[in-house]
Order: sequence, then C-alpha cells, then structure tokens
Amino acid sequence: MLIRGGTVIDPAQELHAVRDVVIRGRRVTALGERPTPAPGEEVVDARGLLVVPGLIDLHVHVFYGASHYGIEPDLHCLATGTTTVVDAGSAGALTFTAFRRYVIEVSQTRILPFLNIGATGMLSAEVGELEEVRFIDKAKALNPFAKVADVLGKAAAPPPTLAPAKPMAVPTGPSVQVDWVDPSTGKRMSGTAAERDAALKKSPSKPAEKPKSPAVPRSMSKR
Repeated sequence: MLIRGGTVIDPAQELHAVRDVVIRGRRVTALGERPTPAPGEEVVDARGLLVVPGLIDLHVHVFYGASHYGIEPDLHCLATGTTTVVDAGSAGALTFTAFRRYVIEVSQTRILPFLNIGATGMLSAEVGELEEVRFIDKAKALNPFAKVADVLGKAAAPPPTLAPAKPMAVPTGPSVQVDWVDPSTGKRMSGTAAERDAALKKSPSKPAEKPKSPAVPRSMSKR
C-alpha cells in the first residue's frame, strides 16, 4: 500500500511534513517523497489528511454490554485512529473472565486492562463498585492476576500470599476535615476534628429559652 500526499506526524523522528508512506504487510517500509508504486499496489490519496502512528487512549471503558460506561472498542477507537486503549477498571475479579473472552480477545483494538479492586467491576451507575465494602477484597482481585499478566504480554506469576481481607476502616483522627455549627454564634465552621473539639469546648452553649406564654387577646385582658 502507498499512502500518498498526507501530512505525516511522527514524534519519534520529530517529523511533521508532507510525505508518502509505503506499507508492506503490517510494517512501514519506506517514507519519502513520490516513491514509485509497485504494479497493482493500492494507492491511497491522503492529501489534506493526517498520517500518524496508531494513537493510544490512556483512559477508556470498553466492557460493552456489561458496564454502563462501556463502548464498542473497534467502532469507536479504530475508527478514530486509536489502535491501543487502556481500560480503566471496567471489570473486577468476578467479571474479568467475561471481559477477556467476549471483548479483549475478539477486538482488533489492542486493549490493556486495569483490574478493578471492586470484585464486580463497574456494572451500574446506580450502585458504585466501591459502595459495598464486602466487594473490596484484595485476595479476589489477585486471583485472576495470571490472566491479566498474560493479556498484558508479561510472564505470568503466582499472586503473593495475603492475609485474610479486613473490613475497610473509616479514617478518623485530628487530620480529618469536618464541618460543625458553633453553638454560640450559629455559624457554620470547617476544620479538623481536633479544631472542632477545641472550639466546642470553648464555646458556651446557648441557655435553653423558656417557652413563651400564648398571647392574650386585648379584649380579654383585665382592666
């Protein structure tokens, strides 16, 4: 294939100029000006167009049909010149096998996935993957580690031994930012938990107001 007359952008060569590109098989074999096409070679007129290496999108969600964020990778990525994408945690330990079999392995787009620490992954806009603490399980997240490593083209390795997962602790302490209402002024305040506690100790509480007696109509008042 000969791609003729396009503006070639190649950051590796600091190139941004009109060039002709010759492709043999799946590789660029020549880059120059007005090369002679081989007999019967397909010639693409790219005048006025950009010719770039395959683009990489570092944040997508392509678990189409399962995740509420999911889009079809080939339709939306290859059609815009993006050949490699990084899926930002659409699938978790319980859904990664389906993601790999029905999306990653059948797509022409190269998909590099992050594994969501939430075991269900991102399945619903109404229920967040981290809203239910029981689904945040490191051991489950590492179970498909070998499969993820294989997808990424790395040598599979056994997951490290882990202690049983513990419930997520809610952060507390003097550094936590909190809001409160000053009882003496009624103003809304903001600061650390320690600042709130100190302010509440210094501020005297308002004395409880005595209930007011109901008003007596003027015509019924004693003269």
